[in-house]
Amino acid sequence: MIVQPAVAAETSAPPKQLFSPPPVKTATTPKAAALAKHLSAKGARMYGAYWCSHCFDQKSAFGSKAVEDIDYVECAADGVDSQRAKCDRRGVKGYPVSYTHLTLPTNREV
Repeated sequence: MIVQPAVAAETSAPPKQLFSPPPVKTATTPKAAALAKHLSAKGARMYGAYWCSHCFDQKSAFGSKAVEDIDYVECAADGVDSQRAKCDRRGVKGYPVSYTHLTLPTNREV
C-alpha cells in the first residue's frame, strides 16, 4: 500500500467585500457643530452599522462637517473599519446607540 501525502486544499477565501455608509450631505448648523464638539469632548461614542437607516438619520442631523467630530464605531462585521469586537464587548444589540459618561443631577452615570 502506497500512502501519498495529503495535498492542502486552497484555503484562501475570496476577498471579502466591505461596505461603507452613505455619505452625509446635509449642512451643519452652528448648534449641531457645537453639540458635536461638546459630545466629543465628553467622550461620547456612537455605535452603528453602515446599513442602518436610523444611524444615517442621526448622522444627517449633525450635518456633513459636525459628523466628523463624532466618534463613530462601525459594528457591522462587513463594514469598513469594523470594530465588531468593541460593539460585542459593550453589549450593543441594536443601532444607533450612543454612550457617554455624563453625570445626571441624580449623580447616576449614563
